[in-house]
Amino acid sequence: MKMVNQFLDKDNDKKISKEEYTDDNSDATMYRNYLFQNISFEFLDVNKDGFITVEDICILRSGFYKI
Repeated sequence: MKMVNQFLDKDNDKKISKEEYTDDNSDATMYRNYLFQNISFEFLDVNKDGFITVEDICILRSGFYKI
């Protein structure tokens, strides 16, 4: 998430708003495509608080680590 914040979190509040995620900046677009395969903001905002946070990413990734 640290690398994601570096390119997408413009105000450094450790969460990514919809405006930050959908920014047309070339670096943001490249990392959004590379890291999230351009998945919609609504899908990544698992807890529906209006931000993509570490908690959202952990919830999404938890399915990959269940044994």
